[in-house]
Amino acid sequence: MNTEQYQKNLDFFREMLKIEVNETVEFFDYDMEDMADEKQKKYFKDRYHQEICNAIKWAFILNDEEKINFKRLVQLYTSKSFRYFFRRLEEGENNDDGQHMAFKLTMINEETKEETLLIDSTEDSQLDNDFQEWILENCSSLDK
Repeated sequence: MNTEQYQKNLDFFREMLKIEVNETVEFFDYDMEDMADEKQKKYFKDRYHQEICNAIKWAFILNDEEKINFKRLVQLYTSKSFRYFFRRLEEGENNDDGQHMAFKLTMINEETKEETLLIDSTEDSQLDNDFQEWILENCSSLDK
């Protein structure tokens, strides 16, 4: 695969990753809007455990500044979770028997069958996309 196509595929994956990390704050906003609707409140009770419903109700009564701070925390911990997950993929992981397990993440174009290797934690790999650092630098839907 040529370098330009590789970069295009990598950029596509990064954008998808950024959307997933940032989407958690939008989910929070949608749920806050839904808490104003009695029909949606019932839906929450059917969909979530009571503890989750209580937390959503609590968040609904926060003032605007408190909601922004809460969203910042949600964003921070979502970002941390994704960074930690990608660190594990990029570095590999030891299983219960102490054996090192390496991961490869490959993007496949279903039409052309072209493959793009995004993560390769095998010992001899030269690939270093450093998604952890990229997430840290690029994923925040909130102003700081």
